[in-house]
Amino acid sequence: MALRTVVISRLLQIAESLDVDVIEVIGHTDEQPVANRVSNLDRHLSSVTLGGTDVGVLQCAENADLGLER
Repeated sequence: MALRTVVISRLLQIAESLDVDVIEVIGHTDEQPVANRVSNLDRHLSSVTLGGTDVGVLQCAENADLGLER
């Protein structure tokens, strides 16, 4: 939620203060577990990508899953 309420507005302030149109956000993923659960990306990612299923159905189990989901 902070991404929507805090981070985006702060990025807009920074962009305006620097007079830039683009801010590139870079990160990385690894295979560290996110939680003690099972990923369902193999089952649902294609349908989400094609717009047939809501993205909220996706359940990631490790950082690599999160990178793929992005």
